Amino acid sequence: MKLDLPADVHWMPADQVPEARADWRGHERHFESLRRAIDFVMQELTIADRANVTITTEDGNLTIEQIEKLQ
Repeated sequence: MKLDLPADVHWMPADQVPEARADWRGHERHFESLRRAIDFVMQELTIADRANVTITTEDGNLTIEQIEKLQ
């Protein structure tokens, strides 16, 4: 996995999942590198937010389990 590629973090707070409209995909934030996106997920998001997080890069999507391994 290339840690210097741009990445997008997508997450939906667990307490908002039941209320989410079909067209609402949650929150999104862009980062200049996968490394910074991983730091954001692990340091800034709550445990509840991490339950519904993915990181997207041009190489594919990462789940929380994969994010934790790369940390």
